[in-house]
Amino acid sequence: GALLHWVSCFSFYNSSRQERTGLIPVDGWKDPQTFLFTKKGPVQDHALLLCSVLLGSKQDAYVCKGTIQVPDEEAAEDETKKKLVEHVWVMTREAGGWVTFWEPCTREMYHLPERWSKASKRMKDVRKMQAKRAEGGEIVADEDDENVGGDEADGGQIQLAPTNEIADELLEMKDLE
Repeated sequence: GALLHWVSCFSFYNSSRQERTGLIPVDGWKDPQTFLFTKKGPVQDHALLLCSVLLGSKQDAYVCKGTIQVPDEEAAEDETKKKLVEHVWVMTREAGGWVTFWEPCTREMYHLPERWSKASKRMKDVRKMQAKRAEGGEIVADEDDENVGGDEADGGQIQLAPTNEIADELLEMKDLE
């Protein structure tokens, strides 16, 4: 919580374009060093700094982008009218499958149980084996790997268990522009 408090002490400031559209502009993401120099910025700058500091303290941290509902100030006659705007949080993966969402605007933290598992590492191993198989190379599984392996009944072929996980995608800066 102390890191979250420290990051939230910097002033919040949105560009007029971000305020007007509710969208985070492509050029609206500033690096943490720029944010530290200016001492103010939008929620995405706060989240990037928080995530950087958490990563520096050996936490498994990620920046998450989504939408939230906020009061629609243009519909002054109807105070219940809401609109969706883009928002950013930080998520850390904790031991035991827990995740923590860090809300940079309100300094709140949400702890959610059983949200991830080591299966993600397994997916990486499966993708490596699939790539090796596609190259025609020999696939060797660890003897103690209970998730992957072959026996004489299946001709020694490695059987990949079906999974409902979505593979990770690597995005580069050029993909974001």
